[in-house]
Amino acid sequence: MVEDEFFDFIKSKLSWDEVSFDFYNNEQLPIKLFTLGKNAPELYQKMVALNPIEHFGITKNKIEGFLQGNHPYPSLKSFKNGEAFIEWLGNFRSEEVLYAGISGGGSALLEYPKNAFSFDEVEKINKILVESGLDIRDINKIRALCSEIKSGQCLRYFKGKEVYQFIASDIPDGDDLLTSSAPFTNYLKYNDPAIIKDTFKGRIREKLLEEKINENDKNTYTKILINSDYLKKNVLNFFSHRLVNIIQIKKSLNENIEHHLKALLDKETDVVCSFNEINVPLPKNVGIGGRNSHFVLLMAKKVFFENYLNLESYQLNKVSIGSIATDGEDGNSTNSGAYFNYELFKKTQELNLDIDKYLKDYNSSTFFEKLGCCYRFQSKMNLMDVRFIIKN
Repeated sequence: MVEDEFFDFIKSKLSWDEVSFDFYNNEQLPIKLFTLGKNAPELYQKMVALNPIEHFGITKNKIEGFLQGNHPYPSLKSFKNGEAFIEWLGNFRSEEVLYAGISGGGSALLEYPKNAFSFDEVEKINKILVESGLDIRDINKIRALCSEIKSGQCLRYFKGKEVYQFIASDIPDGDDLLTSSAPFTNYLKYNDPAIIKDTFKGRIREKLLEEKINENDKNTYTKILINSDYLKKNVLNFFSHRLVNIIQIKKSLNENIEHHLKALLDKETDVVCSFNEINVPLPKNVGIGGRNSHFVLLMAKKVFFENYLNLESYQLNKVSIGSIATDGEDGNSTNSGAYFNYELFKKTQELNLDIDKYLKDYNSSTFFEKLGCCYRFQSKMNLMDVRFIIKN
């Protein structure tokens, strides 16, 4: 089946053997190493060849030699990490250089509030943002307004010479510096107060509207190790004999769905692909699933149940929809993603599954488990989600 073949192909490409490091010439200056994010341990293994005199690492899971933070929301662990990190930056000597390996997930793993915000307020702000359905770019820019660390603000505490950062990006379409909310780059300028006004209430909203990003004068040099371009190249390779439309999306879940459907209407297109992490606005009570399986279920309803494309049965029989998380984790499920096609649509009818109920309950993974079309794998690389819709 093309779905399994495609997922297996993407899985085979999620290897750190594919990533090459070209370290800067540091003139033999003493190096301290910092690694952050879900892939901090893998980055450390790649960067330890620098022979650092010291390493400070923060990741999601409990691993020897690393501090553990909370994800997807910061917690007391994350705040303690932030406090220790700020102190660590202040202990650099003027001739020492900081080499940093940055990967996705660090926004929640490492945090410390500005004076105007309490720990509880920052925790609440992050929870509202993650569950709001906003684009990750807006989320990270707002996060920086209440943080002492994000958008390069932590470098106001840095006493060393300069910073060299290497980024394994989970942000699509060229916004790689936003990875983990840009701890070493003054990149997150926020100029859209309307989103803050629409998302927050009361004193928190007023505080966010009053805040700005504190700049620094430290030199930071950046290299992108791997990003969405790598995924795009491999997808085009897999579908080399089909006409592929890779769409760029920066908006909400509903706009993502509409954008994919619009692309499907193009008669010249065989495959539609996209790469990003669609934030799904969640109610208090949810079932089992994640943004990948939820996306596939929404698309399945439009394409198969509502026949948005007005296709005949023989045409629907050629349509497949799929989405996977490259880090192997799709929300609160044990799956990495799911797929759906016309054969499964017929099986849904035989089993009398109520797709609207599963959508309402955000129980997409359970729906696909009943059909046997979930995909599961373990990964040591955290890039963005990969989605595809085939119609020919």
